[in-house]
Amino acid sequence: MKPIKYIFLVIGFILCNVNILQAQSETKETVPQENVIYKLEFKKEVDCIQDLRYDKLDKPIKGWLSEDKLEYYLENYEMNNKIWYTVHYTDGSNEKVLRTPCTIKHTTRQVL
Repeated sequence: MKPIKYIFLVIGFILCNVNILQAQSETKETVPQENVIYKLEFKKEVDCIQDLRYDKLDKPIKGWLSEDKLEYYLENYEMNNKIWYTVHYTDGSNEKVLRTPCTIKHTTRQVL
């Protein structure tokens, strides 16, 4: 008779934890997709970005440079795509860069 009590105790414990986890996931706030924007971050000041395109789609990407010149916001970025661009820094140097999706940060439009 004791093993049956332990089985019911374990089942009750599992059901209780499932309900708690479900309640936590329901309270998590999500940001509407239209309020999410993607950005590139730089360690030194950028003068301009040129030839900003998707790697495989070969489509241009629109965007703008932040006031501090350390971030570039991507207006029409489609998630999970690599991008190519040429960056010109304020110190006169430039480089052609390939960015993978994991290096493209996201933020909300409210921050802008």
